[in-house]
Amino acid sequence: MGLDGVEIVLALEAAFAISISDDEAQSAAPVGDLVALIHDLAGLPSELGQPTFEKVASILAGQLHYPLELIHPDSSLAEDLGIGR
Repeated sequence: MGLDGVEIVLALEAAFAISISDDEAQSAAPVGDLVALIHDLAGLPSELGQPTFEKVASILAGQLHYPLELIHPDSSLAEDLGIGR
């Protein structure tokens, strides 16, 4: 995982008060999987999906200087957002 990925993991951990292992971070390829991982780690109910997605997308957009409106649940962290390249 590159520096962008590490910074994003740190920002997500701080925002959701969770700890994401390297293996977990590597396995969450689309943004939707990352949101599901955060839900699991934080013990959040599934009905909070949209607010969690919006918070994750905002963090990704801010860290990557990527347009927020182009981040979707099926966006690939590597291919679409360039994390880990």
